[in-house]
Amino acid sequence: MYDNVAGSRKVHYYREPFNRSDKLIYLRTFPTGFSIAGIFLAALPKDDNQGVTAFFGASQAAVANRDELILDGNVLSTNTFCSKENTTIALFAYDDNKNKVTNMTTIGAFNAFPFLKGADIYFPTTSKQTITMSFNNRVLKATNWKSNSEGVNVMVFE
Repeated sequence: MYDNVAGSRKVHYYREPFNRSDKLIYLRTFPTGFSIAGIFLAALPKDDNQGVTAFFGASQAAVANRDELILDGNVLSTNTFCSKENTTIALFAYDDNKNKVTNMTTIGAFNAFPFLKGADIYFPTTSKQTITMSFNNRVLKATNWKSNSEGVNVMVFE
């Protein structure tokens, strides 16, 4: 699914398949404008030399020592990113210090908010590649979009 409201940031949503049929489905997207999520979305890097990918737990948080959250081989289900106290429902990953290296450090802008975390992970965009995220052995795959001209990824797990 792809969301591009006029004048806003392109967002590519990747969602787990539905387990059953339902005639009424609520698809929660990141709001634009002056909401907290909208402000964070606008503040994400707009840099065609790197990609931006986010984890979103639609019905549960990722918690260290309970869940397993892995993004392109980087284990995020640690106390650093998914502590029981923080109950992380959204985790944003990008090359925060722009050194073209995955440092696996926290991104300070997210530390002031409960439920949100950020991880310094580099997604090069020189050629198209697949970004893989798994949450408790459920897997989603996305494209390493150029974050300025092509948009950001949001991987939604139930």
